[in-house]
Amino acid sequence: MTTLADITYGSGTAITRCGWLGLCNQSRPICYQWPNQTRPPPSDWTVCQLALTRAFHLHPNTRSLLLALGAWIDNRNNWLWFYLPSDERLYFRAPAAAWHYHPQLPGQASQAALTQFALTPCAVPIQDLPLDMCHTVVEATPTHLVSLGIHHEIPKSKER
Repeated sequence: MTTLADITYGSGTAITRCGWLGLCNQSRPICYQWPNQTRPPPSDWTVCQLALTRAFHLHPNTRSLLLALGAWIDNRNNWLWFYLPSDERLYFRAPAAAWHYHPQLPGQASQAALTQFALTPCAVPIQDLPLDMCHTVVEATPTHLVSLGIHHEIPKSKER
């Protein structure tokens, strides 16, 4: 973790479970090559959690931020997971610029914050995907993927 955004939901409103527990979320782009180290003891994670709670005035039960993070500044070319509201699918950028999608599981509420998706990817037959895809953060469980909130892009104003 180098910034608070590295451990928050896609909506920027709270710290994720992985971030809170010090677990690596493989759905995020990895920009650094950190040295291999042993995992810190639980007492160190308790200190880290206390520091996060105090520094960012987190709600003790939900890990919600007092103020949500602002607009994403990350380049879309580096991000791995997107959500497309018009077809309710998760899209994953695989190596070599190939795309896959994961359909929403049946019985899920439309555009819910923690929507569940199938683990098995489906190939996307086209290379150019819609520009209105939203960044999302994803956690994998043994049975499905979970979208941990999306961030809608803020339209850029036209220069005059």
